[in-house]
Amino acid sequence: MLQLIEEAEYVLNKYNEEFEYIQNYMKDGNFVFKKDFDKTAKDLKKKNIGEYREKNKKFEEEKLKAYQL
Repeated sequence: MLQLIEEAEYVLNKYNEEFEYIQNYMKDGNFVFKKDFDKTAKDLKKKNIGEYREKNKKFEEEKLKAYQL
């Protein structure tokens, strides 16, 4: 149960970071430097997915170690 809460918190924090990032690229409701924003947002999404996968991979490895002992 605690793991589920931690994962939900992690995802919400990442969405919050992305939202703040988007706000920084908006001016009067219009995107500034849309081309740069699209590329950077895509890179940020890839990074976040990679971090999430790595975290889950480590957790699964620790879980396997605990079961093997």
